[in-house]
Amino acid sequence: MKFSNRFGKLVLFAATAQMVSVGSANAAGFEKGIMWGGRSAGVGGIATPYMTGAQALYFNPAGLANDKEGQDVSLNLSPTFPTFKGPINNENTQETSKSTTLIPGSLLYSRTLNDKVGVGIGYFASGGSNATYENVGFPLLNNPTATVTTKTDLAVTEASLGAGYKVSEDLKVGLAWRVTMAKAEFAVAQRDPTSSNVLNAQLSDLKATDFTGFRLGAQYKINETTRLGFNYRSEVNLKADGNVGGKINAYGAPATIPLVNNSASVKTTFPMQANLGIMHEYPEWRALADVSWTQYSRVKDIEIEGKVQRADNNTVIRDRSAVPLDWQDEIQARLGGEYLGVSWPIRFGYAYTGQVTNKDKARATFVPPAAAHTLTVGTGQIFNVMENALQFDVAGEYTMASADAGTAPAGNTTNDFRSGKYEVNSYSVHMGLTYAF
Repeated sequence: MKFSNRFGKLVLFAATAQMVSVGSANAAGFEKGIMWGGRSAGVGGIATPYMTGAQALYFNPAGLANDKEGQDVSLNLSPTFPTFKGPINNENTQETSKSTTLIPGSLLYSRTLNDKVGVGIGYFASGGSNATYENVGFPLLNNPTATVTTKTDLAVTEASLGAGYKVSEDLKVGLAWRVTMAKAEFAVAQRDPTSSNVLNAQLSDLKATDFTGFRLGAQYKINETTRLGFNYRSEVNLKADGNVGGKINAYGAPATIPLVNNSASVKTTFPMQANLGIMHEYPEWRALADVSWTQYSRVKDIEIEGKVQRADNNTVIRDRSAVPLDWQDEIQARLGGEYLGVSWPIRFGYAYTGQVTNKDKARATFVPPAAAHTLTVGTGQIFNVMENALQFDVAGEYTMASADAGTAPAGNTTNDFRSGKYEVNSYSVHMGLTYAF
């Protein structure tokens, strides 16, 4: 097949990039346990030991040194339907987040240059969260109809360029450069312990880009039936510039005081992650397992710089603030299996994500301070399209976490960390198409 024809097919796939939106319901920290991946999601999100071709750019760049000569393009979409619940107002009423549909995904391309080297380029969602509570009833002494809006709306995407190298028949290594981009909106309700007023600050149009991130990977074939994989993602520090506005719900008169819209910046960290996985093949089965560690203890708070200023008298309330988090490191363990004895393989998996959120600093707009549990099932098939292989994969996922947390009992008017039950339930459909040519 001539390269011009191959390029034409690539352009057709690239045109679908506009379909890929970002965001996720997070299982811990700033990222979901399974971001996307029609194939890997079916086995609990495990991909490090075996993934080759275009998707290896994200899961393990060592797999870009593909054993098969040629090119491939991979498109993945993961419609996700999350629901968060938690207490917000002074009575600790459990609120339910706004219904939303998110579609994290990826568009990736790889090519083997020779029998040792392969390269890849792509764009994908790598993190995010979306929990929005609009117009939550927040009655105060002289302001019984007061409301607040609280939210975390964060989308982290990456453009990446990488290469894999086959050191020997048993060992492959890889490196990828990451350009990390973040878009966010935050809204917080912060109580004033001296006046019992409630500051409802809303940050919007926040954008940040970092060019320093990278991934390192390795895949090692122990024997003909067992493979190991390792993937390392570097830490990225993000500073997003945008605007801050909002209002003050006053405990006394006047009831509502608008805030001046000012420029602002927000700082946080997208932390380092290390992952180790194994796959063992039986005559009609594959068994998989992996464990990952993400250094979320690096995320102490979300730092906000910018004037929070009353519109009625131009009084500056604060120049700098922070949303305290004090998260813990994340440990995630996955188990998966694939039965190959039928025409459409049967895939299944389970993922355990350890608690990241501090129980004493829980917020309804972040993941509950509890371990998350994920169940998946999936399948896939390879079709012949224009004399080339088109692989279709699909998987379903359910994730849940729930815990009682917080330090402020009902009636307390000065503490932001409300006592009550925090929950998240999320359903996802992971779909993937990979075309090899």
